Amino acid sequence: MPSNTAGPRTGVPVDAPDADAAILQRRARIDEIDGRLIALIEQRVAVSAEIQEIRKAAGGPQLAVAREAQIIDRYRASLGRLGTEVAMLVLRLSRGGTGK
Repeated sequence: MPSNTAGPRTGVPVDAPDADAAILQRRARIDEIDGRLIALIEQRVAVSAEIQEIRKAAGGPQLAVAREAQIIDRYRASLGRLGTEVAMLVLRLSRGGTGK
């Protein structure tokens, strides 16, 4: 069996001696991406809180159901079926459900 074969899903060459280093490098990239995602979610939560305060001050409802449906649809269209779950979690966080 050749030592440099393509991975079954990505076509990325896999060479056994270099696999650990390649995995560590990609995990570092994932950690970087996760950090950016967390920062963006924190920003989204803050903006959502501002919107909720504006609505509350204007005597309106805290939630906009039609707007949330649009958000869920966008996530589902981009990420597939699991996008709905991601959207629901993001919306829950944005309503102040951090669980901290």
